[in-house]
Amino acid sequence: MILTCPECATSYFVDDRKIAPEGRAVKCASCGHRWTAHPEATLELDVSAEEGAVAREPFEPEVEEPAALSDLPGAELPKVIRAKVETTRKVREAATHGIVWAGMAATIAIVVGLAVVFRVDVVKIMPGSAKAYALAGLPVNTLGLVIEGSRAEPALQDGHAALSISGMIRNVEDHAIVTPPLKIELLDKAGKTIVTKVARPADPVVPPGETR
Repeated sequence: MILTCPECATSYFVDDRKIAPEGRAVKCASCGHRWTAHPEATLELDVSAEEGAVAREPFEPEVEEPAALSDLPGAELPKVIRAKVETTRKVREAATHGIVWAGMAATIAIVVGLAVVFRVDVVKIMPGSAKAYALAGLPVNTLGLVIEGSRAEPALQDGHAALSISGMIRNVEDHAIVTPPLKIELLDKAGKTIVTKVARPADPVVPPGETR
């Protein structure tokens, strides 16, 4: 049979045999309200040719020690408890998904951090990645050499006007580096190359931390 709490309207399924014919005091597991539950009245049909009559068995309610429905065999969880269980399950699922996404975000952050810190090694392995680093504002110096104090001055060469370009090459690594040939370009105001020259340093070997 189905019992419904008159206070909060929570319904329970209870074994008919647990409710005596004279009734039984019960308590709602959801709101704590107590009332006397009676078994469902048996319908008896008195068949006659003229009309049908429905008789309901009388019952005598008797007050006894209230029993919580949760103690009755066959009682199901009330709607409120079922809702709480469902909410708890959804919260746990959301928390699990949140942990997964947080873990993925942390992994991505670590990978990106390593790619930035070790970008020189990355470019040495994958030279094509240098352009990606440059676009991200992280130029990569794979040579370990830095040109400092470069300047251009007008000069004469074989009686003709020329442009003299000078500067220093610094080794920023912890080992000696052989300076490769230098490519020098003369650009116009629009940034287009006018002249390209290749120069070789007089002393190509630069000790660690020194300049040439």
